[in-house]
Amino acid sequence: MVFANNDQTTHQVYSFSKVKQFELTLNRGQMDSIAFDTPGVAALGCNIHDKMIAYTYVAESPWTALTGEDGRVTIKNVPGGSYRAQVWHPKILAGRALPGVAVALSGDTTRWEATVKLLPQRLARSHGGNY
Repeated sequence: MVFANNDQTTHQVYSFSKVKQFELTLNRGQMDSIAFDTPGVAALGCNIHDKMIAYTYVAESPWTALTGEDGRVTIKNVPGGSYRAQVWHPKILAGRALPGVAVALSGDTTRWEATVKLLPQRLARSHGGNY
């Protein structure tokens, strides 16, 4: 992953996550890269700006994608077989099972759709989670 600082100020990007631990100081106009080679979620922050938070999801599968603004995703060239399609979101509590559905694709499957609904924020809290 490439980290670039296009701001007028210095940033100190860090992660203490099990996936990858690092600290990286970036001055104005500077960039650097970090390799994430362990599957899982790495929470990222800035030691200088406490409200700057990001997440990197490192997947084991080559059939992984980020949804668009509409919440949809297209993953092409998935071979036939049985799979579990899962959703990750930063508001799902660590240790909770990821929402998902079983998927069975035949060799001639051209389109498959599934809907995974997340609870509205107020309901998620009342169910003991933040997802």
